[in-house]
Amino acid sequence: MLQTNVVDLNILPPQYRPRGISLAQVLIPAALLILILGLAPAYLSLSAAQAKTTARQAQLAGLKAALAQPQDLTKLDTLQKQLDQAHAEIERLRIETQKVNVAQALRAPGIEAAIASLNPRVELVIITQNGRLYSVTGQAGSQALVLDYARSLQASAYFTLVRIVSILNADPLGVAPDVRFVIEMTQ
Repeated sequence: MLQTNVVDLNILPPQYRPRGISLAQVLIPAALLILILGLAPAYLSLSAAQAKTTARQAQLAGLKAALAQPQDLTKLDTLQKQLDQAHAEIERLRIETQKVNVAQALRAPGIEAAIASLNPRVELVIITQNGRLYSVTGQAGSQALVLDYARSLQASAYFTLVRIVSILNADPLGVAPDVRFVIEMTQ
């Protein structure tokens, strides 16, 4: 029969024998490694927050320095006085304009209608008004353009009567097609 007992052939005294690895020797380095790996993201987050805090503190210091500088209130007062004077002048001119315009007929709608009816290559030189009668003097590239302008004035429905008073060649030799014209319109 075979004997299966293991015979200890280690004849060294216990102090010279290799020691076995204890559970504490395995767990302590593993725990330290886990702790270091767990703290690394927290450390990175903390350093990023500190960098942002430093930048914000620098901005705050700059703003405090800007606020600490003395403000030029005399310049501000001067600008306010100029602004008040300008408002007073605008009000004075508005009142004066109302007084002047009380007795006169409105000009803006007739002038606006004359300008809105303009064709390309037609240029107005003078617009006058005498009551309900408007007179337009200008230059155009051809007589046909003057006729088209007169038709568009009639079609504007602002004027009841539109008539061409004169059409003259601007070039005495007749080489250039430019013409001068006068048109009268009745409101």
